[in-house]
Amino acid sequence: MKTFYLEFNAQQSSVGDAGSPGVTKRIRFWVVDRNPDGALRRAHHYLVQNGWQPAELAYPPADLEEPDNDAGHLERDCYEQAQRYGIAMSVVE
Repeated sequence: MKTFYLEFNAQQSSVGDAGSPGVTKRIRFWVVDRNPDGALRRAHHYLVQNGWQPAELAYPPADLEEPDNDAGHLERDCYEQAQRYGIAMSVVE
């Protein structure tokens, strides 16, 4: 299994923490899967299940190596979460 990184532009389906409906946000994913297509399907499903309406794929799935010490806390934390649970999601403000 590999870890893939990808991003969607999406709008929240209902009002909540991410702001008002209609505001497009960048959603980042770290996904553990066998191939990029599987990672894309899994992230898309997770996005919709968490109340987001995908607008477009902003960054296609790319094979990701383990972050080094120079990576930010968010990148390391999300990578580690994906290793534990198979997927991690972060909303860019």
